[in-house]
Amino acid sequence: MQHSSALRAICVAAILLVATSLQTMSAQARRALIIGIGEYQHLKGLEGVPQRDAEGFAGVFQDKLMFDDVEVLPDITQTEFRSEFGDFIDRIEEGDTVVFFFSGHGWSDGVENYLAFKDTPDKGTESSRKLNTVPLGSTVLALLKSRKPGAVVAFIDACRNNPFADHTKSLTKGLGLLQGGEGVIIAYAAGEGQTALAELPEET
Repeated sequence: MQHSSALRAICVAAILLVATSLQTMSAQARRALIIGIGEYQHLKGLEGVPQRDAEGFAGVFQDKLMFDDVEVLPDITQTEFRSEFGDFIDRIEEGDTVVFFFSGHGWSDGVENYLAFKDTPDKGTESSRKLNTVPLGSTVLALLKSRKPGAVVAFIDACRNNPFADHTKSLTKGLGLLQGGEGVIIAYAAGEGQTALAELPEET
C-alpha cells in the first residue's frame, strides 16, 4: 500500500466536514457503522491499518461528533457482516443521518462495486466472487436508503486495484465510480487503479 500522509489528511478532513455539516440537517438520530478488515484469511493482509482506522473514526464520531449510535466491526466474515448489518438497518428510523465506513479490499465488475470480508476467497470466477462478496450499491446502499434516512454518507477506504490472486480482464480496474443517488454521498480514499493509503498522518 502507498504511503501519503497529505492525501490521507485530505480524506479525513473531507469526511469530518461532511459529517459535521450533517449534524444540522436532521433532528433525528445520527448513526455510524464502521468496518475495518485487515486480517484476511485468503487475500493479502493489510498490516492492521483498516482496524486502526476503524477505531480512530469511531472515536471521532462518538466522542467529537457525538453520534447517537456508533458500531465498530473489525475483521468480520461475510456472514457476520450480513447479520450485524441487518441489525443496524433495523435501528435506522426515517430522517436519521447514517454513515457507513468500510476499510479493506474491494473490487468491481465495471458496473457494481463489491466489498470483501475476512473470509473472501482469493480465487474463483467472476460469478463466484459476486456470491462471496457484498455489493455496495445494490445491497448496502439500497438497504440503507430503504429506511428513508435524511442523509447517507459512505466512505470507502479500499484499494482500487485487483486484490485477487488470479487476475482476469474484468477485474483490473478495482472499484469504479458509483452514483449513490439523492441524499447519498460516496467518498473513496483512492483513485481508480490506485492503492489506498497505509497510515494516518501524525498529529502535530
